Amino acid sequence: MRYVIVTLICTLCSFTQAQIVTPYNPDSNQDSAIGSADLVDFLAYFGYPFTPDAIEVNGEDFLSTLITLPEQHIRRTKPRR
Repeated sequence: MRYVIVTLICTLCSFTQAQIVTPYNPDSNQDSAIGSADLVDFLAYFGYPFTPDAIEVNGEDFLSTLITLPEQHIRRTKPRR
């Protein structure tokens, strides 16, 4: 029974993690290492203008997430009566 409860808690915790989408991944060949092959792909864009996309956290842009963090912290730490 204990193992079932631990498994259930671990499963629920994995669903509650924030999903962060970064606008650029320098690992172009997706081999989990940034090497010379990735550099060659990157250098093909050298000199072109760069306009980054927004970073998203749980489908919401990063700036608005940062703005709401202090409010969430205050609500969670406010003593209950």
